[in-house]
Amino acid sequence: MKVFSTKYLVYWIAAAIFLVYSASYLLMECWVFQAPSYQATPQTIRRQEKAREFFSRALQADSHFQVFLARFLHDRPNPAVVLLDVDYDVISEADAWPLPRNIYAEIFSRLAEGKPKVVLVDLIFERPQTPWVADAIFQNINEQNAQLLMPVVNQLNHDGQLKDALAQSSYVLITVLAGGRDFSVPALREQYAATLVRHVSNSPPVEVSGSGVEQVFPRARIIGLRESILPLQLGARGQGFTLLNFDRYGSASEMPCFHRLQTPPPENRSVFLPHATIETIRVFEGADRYQLTIADGQASTFRIGSRTIRTSPSGDMAVNFYNRTRIPVVRAHDLLQGKVPPQSLAGKIVVFSSDTDFLHDYVETPFGLVWGAEAMAYELSNILNEDYFYRPAWAGWFEFGLLGALLAAVLACCAALKPSRAALAVALLVIATAALIGTLYVFRHQIFSVTIPVSFAIIVFVQATLIRVVREEHQKRFFKNALSLYLSPELSEQVAEKPELLGLQGKEETLTVLFSDIRNFSSISESMTPEELTAFLQHYFSPMTDIIFATEGTLDKYIGDAIMAFWGAPLPQDDHATRACEAALRMLEALDLLLQQQQQTLANLPPIRMGIGIHSGRMRVGNMGSARRLNYTVIGDNVNLGSRLEGLTKHYGVRLIVSEQTWDALGGNFYGRRLDRVKVKGKEEPVTIYEVLGRGEPPAGTREALVTWDRALQAYEQQQWDLGSQLFGTWADDRGDLTAAIYLKAIAHYRIEERLENWPPVSVMTEK
Repeated sequence: MKVFSTKYLVYWIAAAIFLVYSASYLLMECWVFQAPSYQATPQTIRRQEKAREFFSRALQADSHFQVFLARFLHDRPNPAVVLLDVDYDVISEADAWPLPRNIYAEIFSRLAEGKPKVVLVDLIFERPQTPWVADAIFQNINEQNAQLLMPVVNQLNHDGQLKDALAQSSYVLITVLAGGRDFSVPALREQYAATLVRHVSNSPPVEVSGSGVEQVFPRARIIGLRESILPLQLGARGQGFTLLNFDRYGSASEMPCFHRLQTPPPENRSVFLPHATIETIRVFEGADRYQLTIADGQASTFRIGSRTIRTSPSGDMAVNFYNRTRIPVVRAHDLLQGKVPPQSLAGKIVVFSSDTDFLHDYVETPFGLVWGAEAMAYELSNILNEDYFYRPAWAGWFEFGLLGALLAAVLACCAALKPSRAALAVALLVIATAALIGTLYVFRHQIFSVTIPVSFAIIVFVQATLIRVVREEHQKRFFKNALSLYLSPELSEQVAEKPELLGLQGKEETLTVLFSDIRNFSSISESMTPEELTAFLQHYFSPMTDIIFATEGTLDKYIGDAIMAFWGAPLPQDDHATRACEAALRMLEALDLLLQQQQQTLANLPPIRMGIGIHSGRMRVGNMGSARRLNYTVIGDNVNLGSRLEGLTKHYGVRLIVSEQTWDALGGNFYGRRLDRVKVKGKEEPVTIYEVLGRGEPPAGTREALVTWDRALQAYEQQQWDLGSQLFGTWADDRGDLTAAIYLKAIAHYRIEERLENWPPVSVMTEK
């Protein structure tokens, strides 16, 4: 068996596509979407970033699909999370930016009256903000004027006022991760590096269970931290960085729960920085530490008090944006003016920030631009509701298995169904796949790629269909070329469209078969040279074949000078008997014309006559033969009977004999005469035979002769010998009819019989 033959081309190409997808998938899962190790070179990181950008574009459909599915989510933001926005009205009244910190202090003091559970301050107060007048006064304070000047200094000490206002609530400050590209001034680099070391030392401890934590790398590369001024840090219940990582689709939608750092060798100790959202939840829960579970070198869960977050391998949490259902926002101006009572914020987590354009605090998410503070509010709500999204650890195996299942299913559809039905089946497969992934996303909050399996199924189907179409077109051309040898061009075209009509098993059909033969062909062929014989047969077979094709018959074979043809297959024909008789009459007419045209060439030859036998009945039709050679033909007793009828034409001296079954099927479209009731060789059942003389109604003279013939047969069957002899004699004398002579001879024989039994007799043929 030729394994690499074109017969298996579809499967080999499908296997190649599967391998390409598998390799790409492994590349994505094992490298592209994994955080680079600390040992990765800048060149490696840049290559990975380019690869990530390429695959993110390729998987954009996943992001659009998830946005579409979001409208079916029943999740809503947790009412315990509220945004406090330093709005434009506050900025306008202050007529300054940045705002004086005494205004922030006033807002926080008002907020503290409502006793919120935690305040996440999504602003960084990186440098002191004290008016120069306060500095000048402070430098000139002495014992004599201290009592007089200190109240003025305190009133001008906005940072102190802010610290005191914040101290009235439990609050969490944010830090900003500083990368190598952010600062080029060496002094700043050293300052932020020192800040990073201090924060790592003071961060809540992280208890790690499992092995392989050294393989968990953050996506960002940092050299330090930016932080708020020290007095604010001293009163803070926690501090955490703010960052929203890009997902695998190129949008900011994944929150890193922590940032793991590693001390230099030989210690290689892991230290962790928590995200500001995580710190806020820790303060909200009253926890003092975190618990990180590692499985096979990949982050699995991150526990904060009683809450557990299922993370990605690098420790990220996919944010649920609730189809952009807005988080409740309280305007700071309304809070200051008393339009919003502080008590409405009691027990809540308040995210304090400003959506002013001065801060440019917006991130590009799958749902468009989102205010950074609102993104943090979504994160907080996700953790409280436990309705964040996550990619299971077994997602890779699931998607890989899905590819294999789709490969088998698509190939099975393409092999078993017609292209249109296969397209429908594959479309249903694609819809079912998308529905499965969508169901897991909506109800289980699990993230799987829909682009990979759907595009894979479509590509496999398209290549299989294209190859099938090309192969079928090639097969059609082959069929048409092969079928044109025994079918008309019109039939060849139709059968090429439906090759199943030429089934290898064959089937029983009611058909009409025709046999024709040249009388005494052996004697004729002996009188010709081989070249003359070949030319004669070519001139003879060409018009006969054209006639068979013109009546949409199937040319079965040439048997020496004989022709075998049939009607009713491979395409069904209700009038197959009529077509066969029409072809027979045309063949006789064509022979007469051929003899006229070849009169000089055939002058020295014996007379050329042709006999045709036609029979209709049940026959088995199909491709038959050996494993190496097949022939589309008909077989069965009724086929043999057709051949016997052709042989009877010589006995009765006529040119065309049809069986009773064929005569009945003609329905009066032809005229002729009943010849006899015979039992052919090899058959026990007798058959009534007819001679077809022409089409439609007979001419006047012929009609009278046929009436005479019917009267003669009736007289013969009633044993009216004198009348029969007279009428048959008329036919024999006027037409030189051999059949009439046969009946005259029979009458002469039966006259001497005293008693005739089993009358009328059946003529028994002992020769084919």
